[in-house]
Amino acid sequence: MFITAPESIAAVGLLTATNVGLATCLLTEPLETPTLRDRVRAGVLDNYGYPQAVIRVGWAPTSDGQLPRTPRRAVEDVLAPSTVGVAEATAC
Repeated sequence: MFITAPESIAAVGLLTATNVGLATCLLTEPLETPTLRDRVRAGVLDNYGYPQAVIRVGWAPTSDGQLPRTPRRAVEDVLAPSTVGVAEATAC
């Protein structure tokens, strides 16, 4: 039986860490760089397999206040009014 990268990340990394009260952050961007991907493969995986993601694990802050809301742009700034009628749009 083979297990896919997303299944193993969810089962082993994210869910297990959450169950013991740890915070996680899934990172894939660093592995998009061939040099770093090769270094991780050689240094961590002993040249076996191919790294798909890095999971950052740590303690979440518990004594800090609530984080500020992330500023959002208004919908009108992002989407242009549609020229398609409502009936046509809902029929799709």
